[in-house]
Amino acid sequence: MEVEIVKDFDRFLQWEDAWNSALLNSDTDSVFMRHEWFRCWWQAFGENCEMFVVIIKENNKVLGIAPLMLRTIKRKGIPFKALTFISDALSPRCNIILTDKYKETMKELVNILFNYSERYQFALLDNILEGAVATKELLGYFKNNRVNFIREEAWDSPFIKMEVGWDNYFKSLSSKHRYNLRRSKRLISEEGQLKTECIKDKKLLGSALERCFEISKRSWKGPLGTDLGGKETRARFFRELTKVGGTQDWVNIWFLGIGTEDMAFEYQLLYKGNVLLLASDYDLKYARFSPGEVLTSLYVEQLFKEKYEECDFSGTAYDYKLRWSNSVRKHIQLWIFNKRPSSKLFYLTKAKFLPSLRNLGNFIRKSEMTKDESALKPDN
Repeated sequence: MEVEIVKDFDRFLQWEDAWNSALLNSDTDSVFMRHEWFRCWWQAFGENCEMFVVIIKENNKVLGIAPLMLRTIKRKGIPFKALTFISDALSPRCNIILTDKYKETMKELVNILFNYSERYQFALLDNILEGAVATKELLGYFKNNRVNFIREEAWDSPFIKMEVGWDNYFKSLSSKHRYNLRRSKRLISEEGQLKTECIKDKKLLGSALERCFEISKRSWKGPLGTDLGGKETRARFFRELTKVGGTQDWVNIWFLGIGTEDMAFEYQLLYKGNVLLLASDYDLKYARFSPGEVLTSLYVEQLFKEKYEECDFSGTAYDYKLRWSNSVRKHIQLWIFNKRPSSKLFYLTKAKFLPSLRNLGNFIRKSEMTKDESALKPDN
């Protein structure tokens, strides 16, 4: 097997065709794993990170790709040098691409990671799809080779399988949810003309994104600076993704309006019959109308009519998502530790000391509660 570690952005760009071809031959095929997605991410957020993409080949065939980077992250205010995916909170999921010879490829990959362990204190692989081939192979290798690692639960991402018609699906929602939707639509109609708009034309997507920035600025996120365009890096990412995605017919931007004013938006990515929700917000001025819920009902109905296979809400299972579906995709995160003293100490603290401390605290609290209950019992 041949191994290349890509550390240079220009070299990374040269891998686009081979990367996407390998992705098509894996079970991790998703728009979030496309070379274009990582390119947009790196151009926006990669300034203080060091690329460390591992590519494994044999006879000019790509067997595996690990989209990794080195960066400094903080835990409890303490900075650590970590090896992570090229991702952040905007990335709904990530994983290792495997196309063939799974066990041999994963063994080679893990060996590479440990050969460079002087560069980082631990690896943190976040939001890995639980049932994916690469996830199973990675966990199997760790268990069989006694690697120090910690598995933690990550996002449960709700999704709708569009296997029935809209009418049957809508009837399956709770009566309270259906009542609230009808009520919200009626209130909006009493205030002004309800309108929806879906922007797909790549010539119009740029101006549509700027409208999203404005709506997001007027949402609850605006004062916190967490709105879609609130940071230049985040705005740059969405502008680049919109430009690249527009040429691939990936991007849909939905708007809900009243009269001439925008109330809410949904930024979606389309990929192989699936719709993936990436960002949404609504103007706080219209909160009483639940504009986000109304917009969701209107575009989900349209997706059913257009025969899409699935609507993936992505991210974590917030209540407003679970009102639309109880089906979720489970994700995990893996902390992987090497033989450096600092890494061993981190592992012992996180895996042994802190759980023992929590258990001791729970024991003390239960003991105190038992004493209090005994003191309240009347004497015989």
